Amino acid sequence: MEPPAFKRRGVDDHISALPDELLIIILLALRSTAAAARTSVLSRRWRRVWTYLSELDLSGSSSPATTTSSAHLDAIDAALNSYSAPTLHHLKIDLRKCDIPAHRVAPWTRFASQRLTGRIYIHLPWQQLPKAVEGTMEELALPVCERATEIDISLGMNFVLRPPPTGSFTALTDQMITSTYMDGGELGRVVSTQCRRLRTLYLDGIRFVATYRVSICSESLECLVYSTSYKEIYVSRVEEANIVAPKLEKVEWGGNNDPGHHQFAVAARHLRSLSIMYSTWISMFISSMWLMQRFDTVGELIVSIGIEKGIEGYIGFLEDMDKLLACETLALV
Repeated sequence: MEPPAFKRRGVDDHISALPDELLIIILLALRSTAAAARTSVLSRRWRRVWTYLSELDLSGSSSPATTTSSAHLDAIDAALNSYSAPTLHHLKIDLRKCDIPAHRVAPWTRFASQRLTGRIYIHLPWQQLPKAVEGTMEELALPVCERATEIDISLGMNFVLRPPPTGSFTALTDQMITSTYMDGGELGRVVSTQCRRLRTLYLDGIRFVATYRVSICSESLECLVYSTSYKEIYVSRVEEANIVAPKLEKVEWGGNNDPGHHQFAVAARHLRSLSIMYSTWISMFISSMWLMQRFDTVGELIVSIGIEKGIEGYIGFLEDMDKLLACETLALV
């Protein structure tokens, strides 16, 4: 007996018959570019669909024990070279343990400068010890990304990050830079003159080299987060910081604050939110009092505070509470 027609021809592939737009939505739901790329083996129809995804996640394994191999770095390069769409909305590269040279990272930032229209996220593994003394460390150039709206870069103290000397990050509104070496003058220049739409600036664990003075003048900046979370062993303190930001609404400050060297100039003396963290108990009170004196009132005040043991510590705590800035909401952590 002759088999039914559908058995002779094979079962129809209804999914492959869908338009590319729907196939791309299906692949995005996988939340893994590697998994999406593996659909290429299904048929010729699927071979190039993943290269038109609006988001690429080229991160390493989520297992802490997994180390990033050179083969994985090659796979990242191959994926970017195979990308077919004219623009990309989101590029994420989050790698685990690996000693990654600057020349392997540079093509990723260069790709972002040419194709990205949204968010770039590059996080490299943290180095337990500095790779080299100042002056001999590798440098990683950050090219101009005119259409990027958010840049989140964490370099694990691997390189000196060098922003471009000219050009503008025209669309950039949010910038997060963590765990890297930078020149303070270059940081101030790129924020003040090359990021005209920047609203949020997040700086955490930066060690400044060459120039330790940071001057920021921004008409658009609304939120500033500064933290020395990696303590003195890796992070140089800012010798001088001058910040002019008339639209500033939110400040998060970690580490010491010296009124003689850290200056805020804002149009209004009211903040929507002020958060003050600290590295030592004594420095907290010094930093907190000086920083709070820069403003009259604040909507939300978050202060990291310590209380000494015994009745004297409690009395001292109550006295210090009277010195806090007038606020609508107070959080002690």
